[in-house]
Amino acid sequence: MKGASIGPWLKRLALAVVLITMVLAIYQMRHELVRLLAEADWRYVVAAGVVAFLYLPFNASVWGLVLRSLGADGALSRSQSAAIWIRCEAMRYLPGGIWGYASRVVEARRLGVGKSLAALSLTVELAITALAWGTVALTGLVISGVGLDLVEKWLPGTQVFWIVGGVLLGLLGIAVMWWRFGDKVRALFQGQLRPAIAARALFEYTALNFFFGLGFYLTFRGLAGEAAPGFFAATGVNAVAWFAGMLAIGVPAGLGVREGACYVMFQPFGLGETAAAAALLFRAVQMMVECLVLGATVALGRRLGGSEEPADISDPVTQVS
Repeated sequence: MKGASIGPWLKRLALAVVLITMVLAIYQMRHELVRLLAEADWRYVVAAGVVAFLYLPFNASVWGLVLRSLGADGALSRSQSAAIWIRCEAMRYLPGGIWGYASRVVEARRLGVGKSLAALSLTVELAITALAWGTVALTGLVISGVGLDLVEKWLPGTQVFWIVGGVLLGLLGIAVMWWRFGDKVRALFQGQLRPAIAARALFEYTALNFFFGLGFYLTFRGLAGEAAPGFFAATGVNAVAWFAGMLAIGVPAGLGVREGACYVMFQPFGLGETAAAAALLFRAVQMMVECLVLGATVALGRRLGGSEEPADISDPVTQVS
């Protein structure tokens, strides 16, 4: 009984620490942000803030689709799953990088979802998210021509040779991974994964990631004016920067890594510093929006996040032979 009473207080303490960490991070950037805001066109920055505000809850709600694709209750509330996603994902600002995932596995019980299914949903969500961001990156870099320009600037020799070589290398990597883990994946998902719902989650993530790229483009435009790259160039580079941040294990929320990736990819075009500044400013906008949404979600915790005790725990994973 005592442990049960301590649990909610620990959760509130963790969320308070996260909020304080986010506020301190914004405060530490205050001098640079003031300078950037003084130089930027406020109309574009405000528009980027609207994009971030709309993106966050819709993106969070797709986790509910991922859970349903794995056999969770079809009546599962996307608003409740979004509220839990928002509260738990904020934990990524804590050192270590695992708190967001771990807390979501535990909190999934509020949706009537068992731990093993919740853990599996995070793996599936990451795979679908990576595929969605990869689609955005490839589309943006190819349509804008930035990808080919970077190949020409960075790599000697014929572009076609490097492009074909990269594609073949990627296909080889996929084939090796499937050969190594394919049987386990098939055994895990046999009779459980619902392809139509998973495809819908992929579509929604992809559309939302293009929309999120619009926020970076607007921020870039607010700083660089007419010299800013086009929508697809900004969106493609932003997607590559997301991958860089994801691979930076142990760096809270990829702080500094994504900005560095934007700098590196736009530097050959003379826009490296502006790109990094735009990435920093857009991150600050996102963090402010996330603080606002997280605070509202915590305040409405019981109404949006489900009951304290789980109802019927559904865990189809345990039924897979």
